[in-house]
Amino acid sequence: VDGVPEEDDGLQNAYLLLAKKMLSESGSDFDHPMDMQYAIKGFEALMAIFESARCNEQINLPLAQMQFPLDLMLQEGIVI
Repeated sequence: VDGVPEEDDGLQNAYLLLAKKMLSESGSDFDHPMDMQYAIKGFEALMAIFESARCNEQINLPLAQMQFPLDLMLQEGIVI
């Protein structure tokens, strides 16, 4: 990326430096921390926490039920 210094002078250029790294790594095995696969796994873990609270038991991943646990809790009157 033009205009981005090689040295990191703090957070001022953090986004530009990230963009530069992404561009330089494109086509390789660059594993970006905001990859959708990480987001899906994080969301599933969060939903497992809610499902565990709803069922009052340990929940194994991958989740067996695909409904939103908070909606189920509202329907069951657990959460008002």
